[in-house]
Amino acid sequence: MKLQEQIYRIKEVMGLNEQSQGGGGQLVSNNVYKAISSIESVYSYADENGDLFARSYKGNEKESNIKSAIKSTIGLNYWFQMSDFLRGQIYSFMFQSDSGPQSRLRWLAGLAQTVNSSIKRGNIVDKTIDNPNVKNAIKSIQESISNGTINNLYSNYINVVKDQYSNISGTPNDPVNRLKIWGPRPEALDKLMNGESWDKVKIWWEKQIGGNNQSQQKSYVITAPTLKGLWEKSKEYKDISIDENSFVVDLDNKKITFKSGNTPIKSMSFIFDDQGDLNKRLKEIPKKPGNETMKVRKINTGGDIQWAILTF
Repeated sequence: MKLQEQIYRIKEVMGLNEQSQGGGGQLVSNNVYKAISSIESVYSYADENGDLFARSYKGNEKESNIKSAIKSTIGLNYWFQMSDFLRGQIYSFMFQSDSGPQSRLRWLAGLAQTVNSSIKRGNIVDKTIDNPNVKNAIKSIQESISNGTINNLYSNYINVVKDQYSNISGTPNDPVNRLKIWGPRPEALDKLMNGESWDKVKIWWEKQIGGNNQSQQKSYVITAPTLKGLWEKSKEYKDISIDENSFVVDLDNKKITFKSGNTPIKSMSFIFDDQGDLNKRLKEIPKKPGNETMKVRKINTGGDIQWAILTF
């Protein structure tokens, strides 16, 4: 065993390893989380009609699953030897396409193909860790990290990821996602990690997909496991323009959808009440400093739970 690996394992036993990476053991730098959050806020996914959907992410929601996938394959000691940019691209792909409770090894296949183009993706994806092809792929990646060559393959990895996206299939909206969501993502992430502003990257993205999405309606989806979670997430939508008549609230599935439009807002909030006091609360909210501009966009005062969508 190499000295570096021995040191890593000693730290692992002592519980020091993740703290040594900074940020409480986070897998990537904060600018990667911010970049993913920006991308998902506009280009999360598209449906078969070409409508764009946005989601509110901080970029670290799936980190636990991603970390488990890395630990069980190449290992965190190897992960942190890769450059920030390469880790950012891999993490972004995993966040979007391979971050379920059980990794499908899509990310591993792409990284292995970057190191060795003769490796076939189909021999790795959806296979078990003890599969000989998976073991060989892990070994190839670890060797490339150990000898320092993998960080020179960053540009090649971006091309491999774009090719991976072109091979995803299974739903009617795959072609639309490929054009509008998946294709531009790796290069957009690269631009953001290099310090370009999200406003400039959005303009670039719009050119890639052949249109000005500023003139198209975007669909927003807010989901949470609880009504309180919906309230918390709704407050994350700030400084956007909405179609004030587009709000749909699904209490059973804990989901709110709405579309972009011509009405600018500073913030919004979903409030609910199970005591029959909603109207009383609505009268009190505008009295608080900063809430004077409150408008009720959607309201339901029937049933056991009363609720309203407010904007400010």
